[in-house]
Amino acid sequence: MSLDYRGLVTKSLRNAWEYKFLWLFGFFAAGSEGIFRIFSNIDKRNQIDLGSIGIEPFIVMWTVLAALLLGIIFFVMSVLSEGAMIHGIVRKESGNNVTLSECWSKGIDKFWRLFVMVILLAIAVVFFLLFLAMLVVPGFFAHWVLGVILIAIAVPVFIAAIFVAETVTAWGIRFAVIENLSWSDSFLNGWKMLKENFGKTFGVALSSILTQIVGSITFFLAVMVLAIPFVVLGFANLWLGLIPGIMFGLVVILLFGAYFGVFQSSIWTLAFMKIRAAEPQASE
Repeated sequence: MSLDYRGLVTKSLRNAWEYKFLWLFGFFAAGSEGIFRIFSNIDKRNQIDLGSIGIEPFIVMWTVLAALLLGIIFFVMSVLSEGAMIHGIVRKESGNNVTLSECWSKGIDKFWRLFVMVILLAIAVVFFLLFLAMLVVPGFFAHWVLGVILIAIAVPVFIAAIFVAETVTAWGIRFAVIENLSWSDSFLNGWKMLKENFGKTFGVALSSILTQIVGSITFFLAVMVLAIPFVVLGFANLWLGLIPGIMFGLVVILLFGAYFGVFQSSIWTLAFMKIRAAEPQASE
């Protein structure tokens, strides 16, 4: 059985628009990554002489703690939202009615199972990255040419490892939510699905990535056009253009993130359902 990737993309884009009740979950699923990127620059900010710009250290401390708390909340909600979206999409695709509260309950029910899977994925990626660093860094000390060669080898290896880890987890999460398997059985079945359907998995991943790239470019161009009235207002009065422009931009970005969060969940869930439906054991 071959997958209709164009059909998957079209159907998922349509689902993301029609299933607006899932946008709340889509926002958290798509937005959590951006929240955690904040912390990658905290060490750089701490290099600033806070006293020279009149900021008290305790204010910075509470700001960092608040940002950390926000990051944790987003992470928890992103895990819960993944299960909620998958359940909602499956119910809708099966011709059943589903409510936001039902999806929320399913997300809570599957939370710890998915939480373990996501944490194990993160730990595996970090340790593998450290392993590659331990191989590459000594090469630079030996000779810079050797270091460059090792990096040229390590980068594609790391990308391949990320692909395997992410796709096994993506399939595994759907085994956990849709077929109610334990986290360990979900990982095992996710690995089996990747091995038996590597070409289809790669096709789904590529279709999803390309669609989101095109969507992001289109979104950026549209925002540039929509920002023109606020720029014009800004020439007349800076605050009259700046404040409404920022508020408008935030709303549009949140909606865009929510939409593509649902799209991302939909394309993997639809592909999972089609692959499982074609397997003899899935109907037994």
